[in-house]
Amino acid sequence: MEGSAERKDHRSGRCLRNEPEGVDIILKHKEVEHAFKQVGCWNFCEKLQGGHAQTTKEFALNFTGLKSKVGMLELQVSPEVISTVTEIPRGQETWFKNFKFGMTLCKEFLKPEYIDSDLNKSMPRNYIKDSYANLLTCIQRYLTCEGRYNKVYSYHLKLLLHFTGKISIDLPFYLFHSLSKMCDKVRPRKEACETSLFHHGLIKLIVLHELQRVGRYWPTFIFMSGFKNETVSVLKLQKIFQQQLVIRQKQDPGGFQS
Repeated sequence: MEGSAERKDHRSGRCLRNEPEGVDIILKHKEVEHAFKQVGCWNFCEKLQGGHAQTTKEFALNFTGLKSKVGMLELQVSPEVISTVTEIPRGQETWFKNFKFGMTLCKEFLKPEYIDSDLNKSMPRNYIKDSYANLLTCIQRYLTCEGRYNKVYSYHLKLLLHFTGKISIDLPFYLFHSLSKMCDKVRPRKEACETSLFHHGLIKLIVLHELQRVGRYWPTFIFMSGFKNETVSVLKLQKIFQQQLVIRQKQDPGGFQS
């Protein structure tokens, strides 16, 4: 898993960063699965359905701090919203990458020959004990989403402390600030920002949550927003829409309005 992650073409709404969809093979390793379940992240990983680059880009460009807009869909964004859509519980410590912290406990993750390394600087991945390698990879894939795995930074070590039960971090708070930071970097670049987009899966979950609240559906939302979707044709959308109308009529035959 070392080196750079696979990159995808940015056509038809595909994402450049290859973020996971659902539970991948490494996450199924016994010790990793246990760690993710212990901190309440397992359901989040299961819910991930990939992302859509055009949706992510519009979300980032329209993000104002606590709100965003994609197409005609208004979105509330906060740590509490992220906790709801991901099912990740709020933790004790509100922390983000640029917050300083004591690093003594982090030395446990280093191989003996690297125990005196400066933890404030990036370090090669091979400094980390093999027993933590899979857990670190999953943290990088599901939480920090850098798209590359060959360097380890102090914030990775802080997250390892959380996932090994040594401290309790408010992960929804962390994800909110990570999302905000990404949007802040993207907005000035606008048309040349594709390689800076990430958290595709998280953004899709936020959009899906709001679509469910207002009684709308992902395929029709993509179509009505004028976005591309390489897997859904207009005829298929019409068929899906008709099927959804039937379902909604059966669920609420008295109160349904077309």
